Amino acid sequence: MPPCSQGRVAIRYGLAKTPEERCSAPSSTQNITSSERATSISSNRTFQHNRFVLAELKTEVDIGRVFVDRLIEDHVAGRLTIEQAAEAKWWTTEMLLRVVDTGVQMHGG
Repeated sequence: MPPCSQGRVAIRYGLAKTPEERCSAPSSTQNITSSERATSISSNRTFQHNRFVLAELKTEVDIGRVFVDRLIEDHVAGRLTIEQAAEAKWWTTEMLLRVVDTGVQMHGG
């Protein structure tokens, strides 16, 4: 096989694995966010504003879980695209940052 053909094969192989690799980050992010949320909920239950903020964060985490679950189903069925995987990676990472930042602010950080 000529060297340029080997490069094309490597690129095709790399692109074929991209959705799977990008899908692993949202799944990990979602798990981290869920555990962070559980820690925050237990220590700040007494204040009404905090309860509302935690409810908003829980809603966001729940939506992220549904999104990631759907993408995992698509991946298993062979329908996951690179774009969908990139969307999930971006959105869940941003969600993690929002949830953690809000949790830190609620604890006086």
